[in-house]
Amino acid sequence: MDVNATDNAGVITRGPRVTSKRCQNAVTVFAPFALALSGIASGVVPTWTTAGVFVVCFVLGPIGIGIGLHRYFAHRAFQAHPAVQVVLGILASWAWQGPVIQWVSDHRRHHRFADTGLDPHSPHFVRGRAARTTVGGLFHAHLGWMLSADVSDPRRFAVDAERDRVARFCSRWYWPLALSSLLVPAGLGGMLGGQEEALRCLVWAGALRIVLLQHLTWAIASAGHRYGEKRHDAQDEARNSVALALLLFGEGLHSFHHVYPGLGVNQPEHLDLNGQILQRWERWGWIRHLKRPEAAPSCSS
Repeated sequence: MDVNATDNAGVITRGPRVTSKRCQNAVTVFAPFALALSGIASGVVPTWTTAGVFVVCFVLGPIGIGIGLHRYFAHRAFQAHPAVQVVLGILASWAWQGPVIQWVSDHRRHHRFADTGLDPHSPHFVRGRAARTTVGGLFHAHLGWMLSADVSDPRRFAVDAERDRVARFCSRWYWPLALSSLLVPAGLGGMLGGQEEALRCLVWAGALRIVLLQHLTWAIASAGHRYGEKRHDAQDEARNSVALALLLFGEGLHSFHHVYPGLGVNQPEHLDLNGQILQRWERWGWIRHLKRPEAAPSCSS
């Protein structure tokens, strides 16, 4: 007997899977924050070496989130060589956004029901009801939804991801892969500057980097559905943000993305660094069948 209650929209509303997801999300949200805060409060001060490791690791974040989780696993905006798939799966897990399959499920549900009561993280609705205040709606979309989350059923929203060997592997081994995103910068710091530098890189290039990337990414779901430029042909409240586009390599071009979710290149293209990276990868033969804006009218989520 299935003890997880699933409604007609493909949302699991109660049961062990809901409890498990909320606990997992709580660790994902608070563990990096607690580690970063404790390290900084203890007087762990970065050096130039720390800053260098931070920059290298930070740059990998928008690639893992934007190209890996978003454009490849969620929207299949291109086909990738098996080695590229593995790298994208690892970088996606390093982002501390949850297991790949569950992220894909939530994101596709977000597109299917954007800015309605069934959207898992709209700032205009809180748990199916219109948000009472702007601040309350923004908090729900940014962070609160993860702590009171239901489960977007992968059997409804992510059947292809469940069949994908890389997505399955990365979802099954999410926590070891996520923890490795703390250990790798610490290891680099240790190689470059010994034990003290390893600690600095663990705190700054590991934990604090994760926290910053998390909140920038979550800002697309919250502020990115209230503030910024909205396309004239948009059917929901997604907005384009130049600031978020620059910080997240083009992911902040959210209104364009919601109109043409299946594309691998956003517009304006000069603000879409991830799109430029993908076009270069295509020239190198690492990926193929990259969906570009010329095909926009026929693309779907």
